[in-house]
Amino acid sequence: TQLAERNASLIDTAITSGKIVAGDKDKYMKLAAADFDTTKAIIDGMSPYKSIESEFAKNQPPADQNELADLVKLSARDLYMEGKLEKLKALSIEHYVVKHKELFGVDYKQS
Repeated sequence: TQLAERNASLIDTAITSGKIVAGDKDKYMKLAAADFDTTKAIIDGMSPYKSIESEFAKNQPPADQNELADLVKLSARDLYMEGKLEKLKALSIEHYVVKHKELFGVDYKQS
C-alpha cells in the first residue's frame, strides 16, 4: 500500500543517512504506522551519527590525520614498545588517554 511504502521510505532514508541503525528499523516502522507525522518529526530532528574519530580528524592537518589513524590501530603495548606513545599524546590527548588506560590499567591524570 502507499502508506507502507511511505513509511518504509522514511525509515530507509533515516538508516542510509545515519540517523538510526538498521537494527531499529522494525521499531520505527511500527511507530510510523501508528503516527507517521510524529515519527517523521522525530527523525527529522535527529543528527546523523558521526564517529569520534572523524570529529577529531577534522581538527588535524592531513599528514597528522594519517599518522594518527595508523597509531590508533596499534595496541597500547605496541605503541609503548615502539616508542610511539608520546607521539600519540602529541597528536590526540583523547586517544592517548584511552591507550594509557589500556596499557597501565589506570586513568591518565592531566596536570
